[in-house]
Amino acid sequence: MEKILEDLAVMEQLFRKYDLIGIANLMVKYAKIYQDDRSLFWSKVNSIDWWGGSGSIADINLYRDDMVISNGERKADNRKLRAALISIYREMSNTGYQNERAKSWVEIFMEWEHNQSSA
Repeated sequence: MEKILEDLAVMEQLFRKYDLIGIANLMVKYAKIYQDDRSLFWSKVNSIDWWGGSGSIADINLYRDDMVISNGERKADNRKLRAALISIYREMSNTGYQNERAKSWVEIFMEWEHNQSSA
């Protein structure tokens, strides 16, 4: 399976796990678009829906009060989500799509990862 499809599958599974069904279903749609029309896929991913501020996919923090998920598992899941977003951003950039907001998000994610790794 291609890396992008793997990343989208990871994101879908995580969103389902945290009962974010609408966003999980979007990941399925994005995977289909990726398989059918790469140019359309990248134009949709290179957007404020993915990389904007509040309410964007990059802004999602996996957390639910009513779920019995340990803090450690939740943190690990958020790290997996951020890793998938970083991977998608890198491929987006390699494909020639540039997005300063996406770059800012990824820099923040990488700083968080570095801080968690060195803690």
